[in-house]
Amino acid sequence: MSDRGVIEQRGNGRGQFRGRPYDIACLVLGGIVCIAPWLFGYHHDVTAAAASWIAGSFIVVAAAIALTSYTRLFREVNVVLGALTAFAPWLLRFEHNVPAAVALGVVGGLVAFIAAAELLFWPETDSGL
Repeated sequence: MSDRGVIEQRGNGRGQFRGRPYDIACLVLGGIVCIAPWLFGYHHDVTAAAASWIAGSFIVVAAAIALTSYTRLFREVNVVLGALTAFAPWLLRFEHNVPAAVALGVVGGLVAFIAAAELLFWPETDSGL
């Protein structure tokens, strides 16, 4: 079989790269959540900083897995992680820290929105593990 035949078999016209921009956006936003304590100056608040580091790390890992293996499960996980990140200031009682509340609320909401939009635009993607 020629090399061209192998490439055509792998590419099979099914839109192999659908959803990648969404996963990359979630990956970048997760990185922003990780460094948000320094970007927005709330690294002195232990609870807010820890919530940012943990939430950002989980978002990055879930987005990286969704990016590499095209699984719907990890996109759904990113919707949940984004929503939890957005509500973390109120769930963990650091809503008085305005920079942390705004940063986590906005970026977490964006992650949830982007991941949910991806699920809505491409519902026929691989069903996961």
